[in-house]
Amino acid sequence: MTTLADILKSAGWFPAAFDGDYQSLKFAKLQRETLSNEAFLDQRMEHSISAWESAPVSAVLQQAATLPATPPAFIFHSAFCCSTLLARALDVAGKSLALKEPDILMGLANALRVDSHGNDPEKLITTIFGLLGRRFSADESIVVKPTNAANNLLRPAVQSGAPVLVLYGDLRSFLVSVLKKGEPCKAFVRTQYN
Repeated sequence: MTTLADILKSAGWFPAAFDGDYQSLKFAKLQRETLSNEAFLDQRMEHSISAWESAPVSAVLQQAATLPATPPAFIFHSAFCCSTLLARALDVAGKSLALKEPDILMGLANALRVDSHGNDPEKLITTIFGLLGRRFSADESIVVKPTNAANNLLRPAVQSGAPVLVLYGDLRSFLVSVLKKGEPCKAFVRTQYN
């Protein structure tokens, strides 16, 4: 049986998502190579998960407080500005692992927006950042590229002392990229705007 303590100590148990009401956290069992190779760490990675475990957020916050919490480096962006290309370029086996658009950060950003997380927001942010910062080897750095819809986490990332890079493109390039991607992308951008 896998305990919560085992999950929290292992980088192989990736904090994948919150449940619908932000009261529990879902962890996905993934290999380092899978985290590196997946285009985005959201529902599209489900085929690579070997096991799932869930834990109440309150228990995670309590037990994670005893673990070292080193925040990862972050790449925040405006979308369609080569941030994924940069994240892929920074991903070097044994040196740096780039986590591309973890769904957990979208959930965290949404929880903070609607204030429905029911927990201490600062502790929740510190814990999630710390879980994402867990390493597969002592010499490895972690770089996280959140989705642009999680840019409300920029201030907490800076306040945590994490290294932060902000990328953006000009409006014309953004609009051309959206138009090239077709109606699904246009619908997504309209949803973000609303």
